[in-house]
Amino acid sequence: RREEASIIALKIKNMPQLGGSNGEGGALNSIDKALLGAKNLKAKVYVDGDYRIIIFSPILTKEADNNITAIKSAQEISNVLSNHNAKYSQKIDFGIGVNSGEMIIESENGKFKFTSLGNSIGSAKKVASESNTDVLMSEETHRKVVGRVKSTKMPVGSSWKVRSVIDREKYSGFINRTNKGQGNVLDGAK
Repeated sequence: RREEASIIALKIKNMPQLGGSNGEGGALNSIDKALLGAKNLKAKVYVDGDYRIIIFSPILTKEADNNITAIKSAQEISNVLSNHNAKYSQKIDFGIGVNSGEMIIESENGKFKFTSLGNSIGSAKKVASESNTDVLMSEETHRKVVGRVKSTKMPVGSSWKVRSVIDREKYSGFINRTNKGQGNVLDGAK
């Protein structure tokens, strides 16, 4: 099945130094904890060397557009890893990139296989490599979420730094009341 997916690439830039750092305050435990949030949102996580590739696909999440979910998940991953770095002496050097692109998804016996069309995963990895603890998104993803995510163009490359996701739910009651009020005014003008 061909689908539009949202991809997060988490690059652990100092993975060899983190080797056996499990246990209380262990860096690997913090990385696993960070990825657990994405798994709870029905994303699939794959290990690819120093990268953790997180895929949000409609077949898994039952949502047509996973871009905002992926960006929020990437922010949560960044928060968990940054909190680790603030508490423990062993730091995790990381970068996070978000990209959108088409993938071929195969489902067999409840197991999923993903094949990137074009450079979907490669672009996410490239953006993650450019990042230093920030959540960056590709130009492709930026075009899809413009107006829903506040971001800043990076001075080098074509990526965008995510500043915040605009939470329209918080204002939905006010917007609905305002729209109803305007509708009544317009109705009276007829």
